[in-house]
Amino acid sequence: MKLIKPAPVTEASLTSNVAEDDAPGWNPAKTNGYAVGDKVMDAHHIWQWQGEAGKNTAVAPSADTTLPARWLDLGANRRWRMFDKKAGNTWRIGTATTNAETIDVTLKPGQVVNSIALFGMEAATVQIIMTAPGGKEVYNETFRQQRRGVNNWYEYYFTPIDRAETMVRTNLPAYGQATVRVIVSNPGGQARVGLLVLGRLITIGESIYGTSVGIQSYSRTDIDDFGNETIIARGSRRTVDYDVRIPTEDLSRVTRILDQLRDTVCPYIGTEDMEATITVGRFENLGINIANPAYCEATAEVRSLN
Repeated sequence: MKLIKPAPVTEASLTSNVAEDDAPGWNPAKTNGYAVGDKVMDAHHIWQWQGEAGKNTAVAPSADTTLPARWLDLGANRRWRMFDKKAGNTWRIGTATTNAETIDVTLKPGQVVNSIALFGMEAATVQIIMTAPGGKEVYNETFRQQRRGVNNWYEYYFTPIDRAETMVRTNLPAYGQATVRVIVSNPGGQARVGLLVLGRLITIGESIYGTSVGIQSYSRTDIDDFGNETIIARGSRRTVDYDVRIPTEDLSRVTRILDQLRDTVCPYIGTEDMEATITVGRFENLGINIANPAYCEATAEVRSLN
C-alpha cells in the first residue's frame, strides 16, 4: 500500500487551457446590486447572491464573513474543479473539470514530486511531459485509456470499448523544480478529469490478499402504498479496506505519517495493476496489530471523495 502526498496547486503554479467563464467576475462597482440567484466568480469559485435584492457587498464574496451569509459558495469554477472540489467546507462528490476534446494543464509544484494520479476521467489518451530545470525533457509518455477484456470473437467485435477512469504513475523522475504538463485528450467529445494529484510517493506497507473493495450508493428509493418505486439518483463513493503488512521497525514512521495526513485527501494505491484498489480520499479508520517482531498486520479503511 502506498499513498501520494499532494503538492499544493496555486494560481502561480497552474497554467490551463480551460477557460474561467462560468460566470462574470464579482464587480464591487455594481451600484444597482445583484438580484437573488445571480452568480459571480471570485477567487476561482462561483458565488450566488442570496442577500437582499438590489444590494452588493463592500468586500469580495470570498472574504465576506457577514452572518447570515449573503453569498453562497457553489464550489470551484470549471478550471479549478480538478484541483479544488470544496464548496465552503463541503467536498463535492462527482464534480469535475471538463473541456472540449482536450484538457491541457502545466504544473510547477516547486518541490520534489515523483508521482501523479488522475481520477474520474473521460479520455482516450493521457500524455505526461516532465521538464527539468533548464528546459531538459526528462519524461514524455502517452497512455491509452482504452481497455477491453474479451473471451471470444463475438465480444471482440461487438463489446463496447471500455476506458479506464483512473490512472496512476509513480515513476516520474524526482526533481525539485520540475514542470509537469498533463494533456488529457478525448477527440470528438468532452475531456473530463475529476481530480488530479501531483506529489511525492510514500510507502506504507505491503498490500496483501484480504483487501476488499466496494461501492456505497447515496441514491434513494421511495416506495408508495401500491409498490411503485421512485428512484432519486445521487452520488456514490468507492470504498477500499486495505489489508497491509508493515515491518514492525517502520510502525512509528507509518503511524506518524498517517496521523499527519488524517484530514488530507490523498490517492491510496494497493497495486497499480488493479484499478479497483486505487482510490482517492482520506482514511477513516486505522487498526494495527503487532503480530510479531518482524511485521505488523494493519487495516486501513479509505472512502473515496471523488
